[in-house]
Amino acid sequence: MRRFALTPGRVILLLILFVIAATVGLLVNLPAAWAWSKIEAQLATPLPMAKVEAVGGTVWDGVGLITLEIPGDAARQLRLSWDVGLVSLLTEGLGLGWRLETRQSQLNGRLAIQSAGSADLRLEGQIQLAEFADIARRNGLTLPGSITVNNLELGIVDEQLTHARGIARWDGGPVAWNMGGQSGQAHYPPLVARLDEQEGGVSLNVVTEAENKLLMDVQLSADGMATLTVRRRLAQTSGLDAGPGSPDETVFRIQQPLSGG
Repeated sequence: MRRFALTPGRVILLLILFVIAATVGLLVNLPAAWAWSKIEAQLATPLPMAKVEAVGGTVWDGVGLITLEIPGDAARQLRLSWDVGLVSLLTEGLGLGWRLETRQSQLNGRLAIQSAGSADLRLEGQIQLAEFADIARRNGLTLPGSITVNNLELGIVDEQLTHARGIARWDGGPVAWNMGGQSGQAHYPPLVARLDEQEGGVSLNVVTEAENKLLMDVQLSADGMATLTVRRRLAQTSGLDAGPGSPDETVFRIQQPLSGG
């Protein structure tokens, strides 16, 4: 039997293989808590209301516990988990799956970054409005039910929005308001908000689920101008004195640039 001889060349090769294996193992199992400790100081200023209480797992597959402190509201506990696809990282770019949870609500999605300035975002989940009842009440609103987000997709190429689509549904129910010295209440039917791309921008249409009747819409143009249009049907649904006219007639419209420039 021929014996394996440890020549200087083979020793160097084994050392190189050992270093490569150790480096790969370290990167794959890099603790998320250690990585967070290195970048926490840089993120403290942009996230003044969020305090990270604990981080676990690895940078590729981990979880973080976050306390969100909104002025005038009770602190809220959030749980953020993520999963980075290592295979897609080598072939398609950065693919990040994530899930954000509170006691009653959850959102999950995936962020794919192909290159600088180009990305795709997918989002779905459910938000229980009861969790935000205190915030709504301080702003003069009482909102029941939940909002369900289905297949929200946003695409960006070269820092330009290329596609946007998605659907959100609200259960409807009794709504009360007290704003500007006026109060009222109304029972709303289930509503659906549809996000879609249009030539030169994005549109968000809010319609009744059963009859698909338009209540209001928001148009966002490519130059950053947002236009909100309210139909008479929304005022009629709210039990307000909308006056005579077609339910599809515009009763309120406002334009506002999103940027401060």
